[in-house]
Amino acid sequence: KKGKTKRMENSKNELIKKEEENYITLIDQTGVENAIGKLVIKNSSLLPDNVATERIKNSAGFYISNREDLMKLDNNSKMQMLYGVLKEAMVGCEAGTDYDIIPFKGKPVIIRKKEGWFKVIDLIKPAEIVRFTNNVVFKGDDFNFNPVTEELKHIPKTTSDKYEDIEYAYAYIKFANGFEKTICMSKKDLDSIKKVSPSG
Repeated sequence: KKGKTKRMENSKNELIKKEEENYITLIDQTGVENAIGKLVIKNSSLLPDNVATERIKNSAGFYISNREDLMKLDNNSKMQMLYGVLKEAMVGCEAGTDYDIIPFKGKPVIIRKKEGWFKVIDLIKPAEIVRFTNNVVFKGDDFNFNPVTEELKHIPKTTSDKYEDIEYAYAYIKFANGFEKTICMSKKDLDSIKKVSPSG
């Protein structure tokens, strides 16, 4: 039984790999638009009803195929780029207009522009957000965070404008429906993001 499950899993992985290879081949041969079109159609259930899939396909296709630096990326990075385009399409964002794709250390990094963020914000009704706050914790502050209950206590005791003095960063959001979320990041987390961020 285990052997059969393993074979089925291997078979499924092979199919996914083959499908991804087909997308990559399409990028190299018949153009980016066809590859994006196939991926978007296959995942159309993930896209909002008002998203113009043809427009998403055409704008991303034109944007990528005219960028020599993106066309030179390896197959794995090209696949990441396609999924990045799909992810942005899920919030109605278009390549070039709402976001840029920058090759960074051989990987495609999507940088969302102001217009793209406006589209994301439009999807969330402002009335639904009851409270949003974020802050940084400096060395010397009273601070405690429970990752299980998401209880956070912060009493600022230090002021600084130096990045080196930051120990944590956190954000809290509450919606009218009662949903709350607190996220806390250590200095190590912030450093790892800073390291891979094109803008630093």
